[in-house]
Amino acid sequence: MFRSTAGILDTYLDLRAGHHHIVINAWDSAGNLTSKDGMVTIADRIESCNEYKPPVSVTICSPGSSNAAPGTPFHFVAAARSDGHTITAMIVYADGKEIQRTFANYMDFQAKLAPGTHSMVVNAWDNTGTLMQASRIVTMQ
Repeated sequence: MFRSTAGILDTYLDLRAGHHHIVINAWDSAGNLTSKDGMVTIADRIESCNEYKPPVSVTICSPGSSNAAPGTPFHFVAAARSDGHTITAMIVYADGKEIQRTFANYMDFQAKLAPGTHSMVVNAWDNTGTLMQASRIVTMQ
């Protein structure tokens, strides 16, 4: 189960392979319920890249530790966890400029950078204000 009081839902669900019934409930300020549901099929379980890391951490999962991302755009994935606390935001920076933001504990997007070497930094915060950070150098061909 995932809850949000912000009027937006942006999260990563760590689902096992198989069929899953997803239900989204939303209440307006008068207490009126709107509900939508649907089925999703997961072909293979995707292991969380941060699953076996320290309990308070953020991990850059992709690009890998080879420090090279062939072509442009490239697949960027990061995950954060905070010892029982809710991750409230993650921001990715390339060379000090924000390129992506989410209000969840998982980020997965296509990054577009110019050829050359770039410093990638991910900052993640939990609901206590704790900052977690990871960085990686990426060379675009």
